[in-house]
Amino acid sequence: MADFWSRRHDRLTAWAAIAGWVYTLFFFFSVLVLLKQLEAAKNAAYSQAFAVAYHTLNDDETVTSKKVVWGLREQPEDLTRYKSDAPTYGGKTISVRDHARRVCRAFDQVAKMVVLEMLEEKAVLLSWGVEMNQHWAILRWFVDFEREDRTDPTLWSHFELLAARDTP
Repeated sequence: MADFWSRRHDRLTAWAAIAGWVYTLFFFFSVLVLLKQLEAAKNAAYSQAFAVAYHTLNDDETVTSKKVVWGLREQPEDLTRYKSDAPTYGGKTISVRDHARRVCRAFDQVAKMVVLEMLEEKAVLLSWGVEMNQHWAILRWFVDFEREDRTDPTLWSHFELLAARDTP
């Protein structure tokens, strides 16, 4: 009788060991699937953030404002030109100062997304780095003026920091 219980115990122990290995394999498979899902979610979030950045910098009003600011490139330090008016995409007329503010806000928003690691810096610089540097070269006197006028020394600072980086 003792022999019967001993063989049965051995069989149960073997089945328990097999069940343990199967459980371990399922656990590791579940962890692998979870990691793949997290990677897919991260890629989806990155894609969505890039789409937001693209829309921010390429919507009709911002493009019109960038064209107005680009027209200031001959004498960017002449701040009196920011007091004049210029047309918008919708046909309204707003000041050049408001156009410049819109461009600064757009580039600053994208730069904040880089700082918050929602976007990769290299991707942003490859996509808009040259344009950002060119607009910063035009707008830096305006930004200094606005910082003094609003008494906010960090106004559009993310735009400034990202524009200072070299384009890869």
